[in-house]
Amino acid sequence: GSAGPALANNLSATHVTLDTTNAAITQSPGAIITATGATSFNAGSGAVTLGQANILNSIGGTGGAVSITEASAGGVALDTINAASLIVDTSAAGGTVSQTALKTLIVGGVTTINAGPTGTITLANAGNNFGSFGATGGAVSVASSNAIALNAINAASLTVDTSAGNGTVTQTAALTVTLATTINAGGGAITLGAANTLGSFGATGGAVSLT
Repeated sequence: GSAGPALANNLSATHVTLDTTNAAITQSPGAIITATGATSFNAGSGAVTLGQANILNSIGGTGGAVSITEASAGGVALDTINAASLIVDTSAAGGTVSQTALKTLIVGGVTTINAGPTGTITLANAGNNFGSFGATGGAVSVASSNAIALNAINAASLTVDTSAGNGTVTQTAALTVTLATTINAGGGAITLGAANTLGSFGATGGAVSLT
């Protein structure tokens, strides 16, 4: 409905669908979603805040500012998401954050993924398009069909691929990567000028600048 649902009780189902008309979708404290199949949301331009200890198989949908918390060790697969901004937090159990095959993430603003210090983050599907991207995780891999700005990233390893659209790779904050960082921008420029701490670095691009 147009007022937007506030989930006040636990919800356990195979599939969950949440639908509003440009209105917020929220959860009350302790109201947990447990879904063994796909969870989908459509809030139009409304915010989606699912910040409790949810147990999700996969999730996707449309919203403004979208924030998702998932608390299982298995993590969550992201279906197609169209959002103004995106936060995904699986740090409670260090769950992986991945994508369902052939699904895309279209996020105009900031994307922030927190899988804890060891959780794997793999968001490498063709057709993804991020404004900016930051993460905490183990092995982190991200692809964008156009330019991307890297926010703060703390990771064991980092792979960034914008070669599909020869997108430029820039940064807004430092990268801290223990092992290898690999950037493929095709013919796009790579400009990483912050106070980065990298184990090793390799790149394919046009003009490449690294600090």
